[in-house]
Amino acid sequence: MFCHLFMVHRVLFLIYVDDILVQLECSALNCHVAGRYIGALMYADDLVLISITVRDMIRQMIELCRSIVSALDLTFNVRKSGMIRIGPRFQHAISPIVINKDCLPL
Repeated sequence: MFCHLFMVHRVLFLIYVDDILVQLECSALNCHVAGRYIGALMYADDLVLISITVRDMIRQMIELCRSIVSALDLTFNVRKSGMIRIGPRFQHAISPIVINKDCLPL
C-alpha cells in the first residue's frame, strides 16, 4: 500500500511541476542554445533557472515560478537555494533577489 501511495504522490508532483517548465518555455523569458530551450532544467524537486541577465530576466523567471508554486500551495526553500553568476561581470554588485521576503544567497 505504501509503495502505491508513494508512486501516486510522485506522479502527481511531476504533473504539477511540469506546469512550471511549460510556462517558462512559453513565456518571453527564453534562453535557447542551438534552437533548444534551456532556460529551466529540473531533476526530481530541484529546479535550475538559466538566464542571460540577472537584472531583469532571472527576476521575472523567479517571480513566474513563485506564482505557480504559490497557486499549488507550495513554497521555495530559500535556505536551500543559491545563485551562480558567470561572465566578465560576475563580481559586480546587484540588488538582492527576494523570494517570499527572503533574500536569495548570491
